[in-house]
Amino acid sequence: MRKNKIKDIINTIFSSLNKNKALNIEVVSYLFFGTLTTVIGLFIYWALIYFGFGVVISNTASHTFAILFAFITNKMWVFKSLNFSFLNIAKEFIFFVVGRTIIYVVDTFLLILMVYVLGYNPYISRIISMGLIVISNYFLSKLIVFPKMRNKCEDDKHE
Repeated sequence: MRKNKIKDIINTIFSSLNKNKALNIEVVSYLFFGTLTTVIGLFIYWALIYFGFGVVISNTASHTFAILFAFITNKMWVFKSLNFSFLNIAKEFIFFVVGRTIIYVVDTFLLILMVYVLGYNPYISRIISMGLIVISNYFLSKLIVFPKMRNKCEDDKHE
């Protein structure tokens, strides 16, 4: 009976995703660009660790790149925020950077805890912390930085 309940939940989720094609495209785009950002960010992090840089410096460089790349891809292709007025871009960028910085601080804390306190491998620790980052960043961008309702209202003002 428990298997049927889980199966029903999964079917409900996929059914609602199939009914809302925009959500499907948004999620797939986010996962594509997020994966690209993650792979490049991991490469930067691991390369810096390999060349002797510490966890904090490596993580900072990785996050700096990720913030810039992710802002552009999220704005243009994932959440399709097409209001390019200076004020709107500045507002979105500030929200994006502040949110990502908060997530960076949490991520750095987790890495310090895992690597220096718990003695985990820094490469594996980075992969573990990425799960939290991906989920947090999606909801931050979707709900706060690029909300459809705010962008719709602002786009209507400029028409």
